[in-house]
Amino acid sequence: MDTGWKSYPKNTDDRIVIDELIRSERKTLQLSISPEGRLIVRAPIRMPMKRIRQFVEDNREWIEKHRRRALERKKNALPEKFREGECIYFLGKPLKLQSWDGKCFCQQEDMLLFPRQLLEEPITCLEQWYRTRAREYIFERLKHYSARTGIGFSAFRITSARRRWGSCSSKDSLNFTWRLIRAAPRAIDYVVIHELCHVVHKNHSRNFWKLVESIMPDYREQRNWLKENQFLLDG
Repeated sequence: MDTGWKSYPKNTDDRIVIDELIRSERKTLQLSISPEGRLIVRAPIRMPMKRIRQFVEDNREWIEKHRRRALERKKNALPEKFREGECIYFLGKPLKLQSWDGKCFCQQEDMLLFPRQLLEEPITCLEQWYRTRAREYIFERLKHYSARTGIGFSAFRITSARRRWGSCSSKDSLNFTWRLIRAAPRAIDYVVIHELCHVVHKNHSRNFWKLVESIMPDYREQRNWLKENQFLLDG
């Protein structure tokens, strides 16, 4: 049971700021970063502050890394409402939202025009635009790599998955989350190749990765990009 918490103001020295300290009957220290980038420390009731501070400093690298990621996710998350100048991601690049008198969404260079009547409305209806673009773009890339490799598939589907970019069923049906269309083109190609290779190897064996590498020699770079930009699945 939590017995209370304290919020610490910013320090004037180089010490890491503890935004919230929660003491309870627990026996160990625990660090967590909130979606807003706040550092939350959970500690035993009687543990000296000096020891808590040392634990925080010893984990400085982890804290700074995860704070950066949290702030990056917050910065690049889908806005809650349609507003002029807000940004969404499409094929790895930001598109600025701009209202217009038309009745549908329209992409123009680095802008996405949306119907003026949607101003200040929840942005949830944008999902359909994303789904349509994802279905068109990803299917074209899938056909390209299928023809290039000679690997076929039984079906193609766009899903709402939040935990994975794509999947391959036991019956060789390939599924991709519509959120993948927010990623960079080369990263999208990696996911397409990855799932296509699962038609041949239903595992992550050495032979599977050899096949992936034979098609995309720089697949590790694209895989790392997706890990660093996992926040794109949050929208």
